[in-house]
Amino acid sequence: MGEISDEEIVQLVLKGNKEKYGELISRYEEKLRRYASRVINRSDEVVEDVVEDALVEGYIRLASFDQRRKFSSWIYRIAHNKAVDWIRKNWWRRVMASEENTSDENIETKAIIDQEKRELAKAIRKLEREERELVTLAYFEEKSYEEIGEILHLSKSAVGVKLYRIKNKLKRDLRFKF
Repeated sequence: MGEISDEEIVQLVLKGNKEKYGELISRYEEKLRRYASRVINRSDEVVEDVVEDALVEGYIRLASFDQRRKFSSWIYRIAHNKAVDWIRKNWWRRVMASEENTSDENIETKAIIDQEKRELAKAIRKLEREERELVTLAYFEEKSYEEIGEILHLSKSAVGVKLYRIKNKLKRDLRFKF
């Protein structure tokens, strides 16, 4: 008898054998870690958190898994979404964080980051008031779309659409990518 499939494990978990989800974690944790590391371009505790969040969300949403599909694709999609969410939420940190180390190698990096910070600040100043508020709340205050909607009296979807448009506007004005 061969190894039990992912989809069979899902059925067992949904029938009450919750410990079986540990087998799925064993199968996918390292793979998802490598994937998230490449997506985020990091290999530290951020990746660990993203993968942990993905696996927890997978467990919570397991009942919504379409068993006609592959579990691996489904859990990778969750991990992908978590990684992209992290990037969206933290893109500005790359720009705003200055290197403390002043070695010759980092002097050029610091100069590039300083230039990007100036360009970003200039581009943000050019935005309309509501656009500046959205950017500030989303990326500097780290508010959720729901919180921003409550603050600015917008729907969650309107916040997402407006932020998407603002990011595209900033991308056109800036030489670096988010």
